[in-house]
Amino acid sequence: MRLYSNDWKKVLTVGMIAGVMWGWFAMLINYFSGAFPFEAGLLHNMVSFGTGGAVFGIIVSGLMNLAFMRLPFKKPLSKLMFLSVSVWFLMWFSVSSLSLVVPERYHMEIAQSLQGLLLSLMLGGLLGVLWNKKVA
Repeated sequence: MRLYSNDWKKVLTVGMIAGVMWGWFAMLINYFSGAFPFEAGLLHNMVSFGTGGAVFGIIVSGLMNLAFMRLPFKKPLSKLMFLSVSVWFLMWFSVSSLSLVVPERYHMEIAQSLQGLLLSLMLGGLLGVLWNKKVA
């Protein structure tokens, strides 16, 4: 398999930076949308959302580097948005299956699902902007 870039440090750094930015934007957007209540204070949420965003960004950027030539779109921005939504959908489907197994504990929230889908598009966009600037 041919890699898009042999510089994994750049690929992972771009994913981490975009992911942390995305996590903090997600926290801000959730604050204004009220899709789900926060369970902790601001500092704890910044660390949690930043860490979660970094992991999500690293996964998407790593997949981009591995599957660049096999993805259906031509531009990196489109490819990254497709990958981001695909990873989100996989996680959403996995978590949604919990509501079938234990419905009294886990239940679907439409507002949270829509917000997550839009935020995954936003992560793909952030990665696309940084990808064009950092990864050759």
